[in-house]
Amino acid sequence: MSGLLSLGAHRSYHLYRKETDMRKGFNQLCGIVTNELGRQVTQG
Repeated sequence: MSGLLSLGAHRSYHLYRKETDMRKGFNQLCGIVTNELGRQVTQG
């Protein structure tokens, strides 16, 4: 199981607790981070 998911300390991770369709494109998923979480994907 150790190779399934590895999170590094050098990256930022955003947790979104609501259901979302992961088939959405990159821009739509970034929009959720920006609009719902108030974070900028390109910073940090």
